[in-house]
Amino acid sequence: MKQRGANIEALWAARNIKYFPLIVAQMCKYENHDLKLNIKIGEEERSLNEMDLCNRDDVWSLLNLDPCEVHRLRQSLFDSWKKRKNNELKTDVEIQSDIKEKLKKVSRKEIDYLLGQNKIDPPVVIASLTRHYSIDKAVDILDVGKLIGVEIDA
Repeated sequence: MKQRGANIEALWAARNIKYFPLIVAQMCKYENHDLKLNIKIGEEERSLNEMDLCNRDDVWSLLNLDPCEVHRLRQSLFDSWKKRKNNELKTDVEIQSDIKEKLKKVSRKEIDYLLGQNKIDPPVVIASLTRHYSIDKAVDILDVGKLIGVEIDA
């Protein structure tokens, strides 16, 4: 049972890291927030609000941010939200809850639509042909894309 849980958790975390910047960008568009969120793409720093979600290169860049940059984006979102809502929300927990509620409004269908609109294929999980059966189950449960089995040298 531990193996299955660990595989599901690992794929869940990877999916969240990949999609988080795209979800934040979409949420900012809905909420008309100018949160001054900057992200570093390669050597270039760009404003998240200026990213065009109908532009394949921008969506691709958001999906392929370095995990450290995704973490920095999360902290920047929290800090910007705190400044913006400083009179309404008093505690960090209230701020996190408010952000979470706004992010939940971005549906999986919208993300799939953005990927399809920009001709970006859904994610692929690559695993050994001799993989544990829980990898297949994790991919199915999380609906993270297609599973490709590859032969490996012993």
